[in-house]
Amino acid sequence: MVPYGTISSLFLSLIVGICVLDSWDSGHVQGFYRLNTDHISQEKIETDVYSREVMYYESEGVRIEAWHYTPTIRSTSPAFQSTVVVLGDGLGAQKDFGLPKYSIAYAAEGIASVAFDYRSFGGSDGEPRHLISPSRHVQDWKATIRHVQTLGYTKIILQGTSYAGGHVIVATADSAPGSITAVISQVPFMGGPVGKRKRFARIGVSGTLRTLALFVKDSVHALLGRTPVGARIAGNKDLGEWGLMELSTEDYYLRKAKHPLLKLGGHQNMFLGRGIGDMLTYRPIDYISNFSTPTVITALKDDDLCEYQDIVLAVESCGKNCELLTLNGGHWDIYIGEIFSTVMKKYFDFIKKIVD
Repeated sequence: MVPYGTISSLFLSLIVGICVLDSWDSGHVQGFYRLNTDHISQEKIETDVYSREVMYYESEGVRIEAWHYTPTIRSTSPAFQSTVVVLGDGLGAQKDFGLPKYSIAYAAEGIASVAFDYRSFGGSDGEPRHLISPSRHVQDWKATIRHVQTLGYTKIILQGTSYAGGHVIVATADSAPGSITAVISQVPFMGGPVGKRKRFARIGVSGTLRTLALFVKDSVHALLGRTPVGARIAGNKDLGEWGLMELSTEDYYLRKAKHPLLKLGGHQNMFLGRGIGDMLTYRPIDYISNFSTPTVITALKDDDLCEYQDIVLAVESCGKNCELLTLNGGHWDIYIGEIFSTVMKKYFDFIKKIVD
């Protein structure tokens, strides 16, 4: 039975949402259509380390864009020649936001990779833009897996970071046994109980109702064919900005440091409210029990976005096939400096052990 308090909260959020359909715009933005169609992927790049080509395929009838990286100097190992790492980015992010540094590092080790954009992000099609929907994202992972199989790769490794750290677990659990060779889940969102309690403690009842009201408002706009409505993906909490992620000034700019000045698809710091319902019920931790695929999970002890304790719970549930790499630092530290070098060495060693 659904608790009375939950019913009351949902009912109140519905009332609030309906009442503010036309009047409440505080922290909300409207639009979500491509602003920049001129900045598109360069068809082919060749360097001393890698070659990058643009690929297109479909997910649920929508065109997906991906970058296929192959090493300039191919490995002499047959196992490495048939190996590919599939890369996807996290919450509201896209492939040009930091994934190239992983693909280039893999190419230097003789490993091919494919980095892709979710529907409605980056170079991929789909409007309105910026629909963060974990169930749709997992569908896009599965479509990418099917596509790389057509390229002749037989050893497929999934690597997801942050929100996508959960996606790779769900996509693997939903795939045919043995079709995924290994998983690299980096500072993953697990949707566990500790993180949910901490988030509620941070945003309180008012923040929760505000989030649910945005969900109702944009969902009704979608039903009526009206202008999409959303809010910031990342807000600077020190400036009083409301967003899906409320970051300190330091973390806000660490996140921005990953992003190029010109972003594919005219990316904006916005997300659609209609995806909130899907996000609220998303629990990758439910898919990892007795996981049969070799998996390495990296976690940072001071991560205040993807709760460390939930990651530990997930690894304990996973069993013998999951290995936890724990480091000191916050969520955004994994993308830079010594921590980045440390985790990449771990990933190289893990892949070599699995595929050789």
